[in-house]
Amino acid sequence: MAEEQKPAETDIAELKKELADIKRDMMRQELEDIKREKMRQELEEIKAEQAQKQVYYEHYVPRLSILTVIMATATLLAAGYIIGTLYPFNLVAEVERYLVGYGLPIGASLLLAIVSLVLFFIGLGLVTMAKK
Repeated sequence: MAEEQKPAETDIAELKKELADIKRDMMRQELEDIKREKMRQELEEIKAEQAQKQVYYEHYVPRLSILTVIMATATLLAAGYIIGTLYPFNLVAEVERYLVGYGLPIGASLLLAIVSLVLFFIGLGLVTMAKK
C-alpha cells in the first residue's frame, strides 16, 4: 500500500504543477489581452486626436468673374489691334521714331510683335482660367 500511495502523491504533485502552469499561462494570456485592448484604445484615441487636429486645405479654383472676362477681352483686343495696325497704319514707323530717341537696340516691328504676343498669351491665360 505504501507503494500505491507514493505514485498517487507524485501524480497529485504533477497534476498540481500542471494546474499551476495552466493557470500561469491563462493569466499571462489574460494580461496580454488586457494590454492589447488598452493599446488599441490608446491608438484609437490618438487617431481621433490627430483627425481633429488635421486641417484640410482646399485648392484654389479660379472662378469666372466679370473682371477676368474683361481683362481677357481687353488683352486679346489689344494684341489684335497691335498686330492688325502694324503695317496698314504705319505703327512701326511711329514706334521706331520713339525708340530712336531712347537709343534702344531693338527694332520697332520686333518690339511690337513681342508686346502683342505677350498680350495674346496673357489674354489666353485669362480665358483658360475663366473656363476652368
